[in-house]
Amino acid sequence: MKKALFAVVGIMLVASSAFSYTINDNVNDQIGVSTFDIYGIDITNSGGNLVFDIYTNYPQSGLPVGSWNTFSGDLALSVTDSYDWSYGIALTDHDGLTAGTLYSNAQWYKSNDYEPASGGYTYNKNMMVTLSSGSVFGVGSVAWQSITGSPDYKITVSVPYVEGYTPDFMHTYMASATCANDFVGAPEPVSTILFIAGGTVLLARRMRKAKK
Repeated sequence: MKKALFAVVGIMLVASSAFSYTINDNVNDQIGVSTFDIYGIDITNSGGNLVFDIYTNYPQSGLPVGSWNTFSGDLALSVTDSYDWSYGIALTDHDGLTAGTLYSNAQWYKSNDYEPASGGYTYNKNMMVTLSSGSVFGVGSVAWQSITGSPDYKITVSVPYVEGYTPDFMHTYMASATCANDFVGAPEPVSTILFIAGGTVLLARRMRKAKK
């Protein structure tokens, strides 16, 4: 499914140690029920940590769809324009990987790897979804929080800066679940999909919260 993958709402450099970066996704663009919908990702520097706030309707407990017991995708990171996705952060414990851990030399499962043998499911095919293996590169934390209104959840991932890892936040990608029924990020060259957007969903949400 071809879609506009993300929009940068703003990049603010206050000092070399401070930044704010937002990746938005179209709302209600998921395949199937709204549970799979991702709203976007906020990326900030906080207390020497990289903090990713992911907004989604997808629950930590996962969602069974027929015989397909889907679970959350992981956060994929790349530091080059070749989009090698050689880094990743596990968002749940699975396949011997630990939630909140930053892995290097990352290898990835695709949505096709999870489709039940019976087939017959509609999903985004050949999309990266979860880490299959990697080397521990940094240890952080991940917390799932229910929030009021829409979206339903905020996933906060905090990872300390690690020597040897230079992040480039235009190279950030996540599928909501192992079926990849929705995804957000930059799995193709930024020059073809990057655009500036104002007044979008995450900005509006921030404004509403500020008024409370």
